[in-house]
Amino acid sequence: MEMFREDLKYIDGNLEFPIKDGVYPVPKYDLVGENSFGGLMVSGSNFSLDNKTLTHKSFAIKRSALNANKFGKRKNEVFFTIVVLTDTLDTTNHNLSSASVISRNHPNYIGQGMIKTKNNNIDFVAFQTINEDSYAIINMRLFDLNFGNLIFIAPQKDKSLRSLQLNVPPIEFEQIGTQLDSILKLSNVQSFIGSSGNI
Repeated sequence: MEMFREDLKYIDGNLEFPIKDGVYPVPKYDLVGENSFGGLMVSGSNFSLDNKTLTHKSFAIKRSALNANKFGKRKNEVFFTIVVLTDTLDTTNHNLSSASVISRNHPNYIGQGMIKTKNNNIDFVAFQTINEDSYAIINMRLFDLNFGNLIFIAPQKDKSLRSLQLNVPPIEFEQIGTQLDSILKLSNVQSFIGSSGNI
């Protein structure tokens, strides 16, 4: 009930997300096991490839007693990254993209967000279960993240979308920038981002 009362304070939070956050009473996390929750993280940044602008959002789970064997030496692990080709940025108000990841379904975790372009909204939801099932929904397309948790989205001039899903090795949250720098050098990624139909 302590978490419930805290969540109620933010019941009218970000209404631009694809799904409005609900407030439910939830069990204490330690009922799953002592020290079973280490925390969650979300990040985002903007970067360029040639004359194209991209923005990304990532969700990660911190190390805990529950996932220590799976994580090995990693302090945390990214379970979803989306990279969107965009034609507009707001570097002043920063209101053209947002993301949030929550633990209220512990030991299952879910995040959501949105990235706006001039003529399109890219809405996404991604989750990972304790059984390591992991999925994302991006503008109503379902992605099985077990086949790759890095997804590029390229909005098209005709307002349709193209996607490129990549299977990359598990990484820590702090390695996202380095990973993206390497991946942007791949020929298939450069070809995808540079396609003539893209915005």
